[in-house]
Amino acid sequence: MKPNHLVKASAGIGILILAGSALTSCTEPRQEAAQAPAQSTAPASTTKQPCNIATVPQSYQDDVHDAAKKSGLHPSVIAAIIQTQSNWEIMADEPVGDGRSLALLTPEVWDKYGQGDVFNGHHNIAALGGYLEHVADVVKGKNGIGADDTNLVIAALVAGEYAVANAGEIPATPGTLRYVDLVNESAEQYKTCAKDI
Repeated sequence: MKPNHLVKASAGIGILILAGSALTSCTEPRQEAAQAPAQSTAPASTTKQPCNIATVPQSYQDDVHDAAKKSGLHPSVIAAIIQTQSNWEIMADEPVGDGRSLALLTPEVWDKYGQGDVFNGHHNIAALGGYLEHVADVVKGKNGIGADDTNLVIAALVAGEYAVANAGEIPATPGTLRYVDLVNESAEQYKTCAKDI
């Protein structure tokens, strides 16, 4: 297995990009995350992507949908963020930084949006939903989240919500661009492959 790659986050969520993660494949083996392009944040292609993701664990399906409703994001984006962050590992801990559990939430985010135990998946996903609602409000306001705005919210998880809001665009840093691409690729696969999204 290849080592995990860490993108230092300036926002309230730790970013751990899993390279070579062992996932249940829908149809084809997983391609290495390290091979993903680091430049494109264009909308997902209309060509069918192979199914390289595991499904949302059944015990968390309602939580993912609740977080999606709270944040205004599609459930596939919530699932993709968690997939990219921790590969659904409840005891995930950033090797560098202080993000914890499924969404690698920092203590500051947990203190503001979390209730209960950070290592309880239901509580962790609920806190992620609250934090993403805040990020979406900062990045775009209460006018609703469109596809382009979703990329701004995803980028804000790495670059910080205020940096993205002030710039009005995705910062062109390699770590941010790569993270947006990985989450979008995973979200597209959840939409295509997962029966629970």
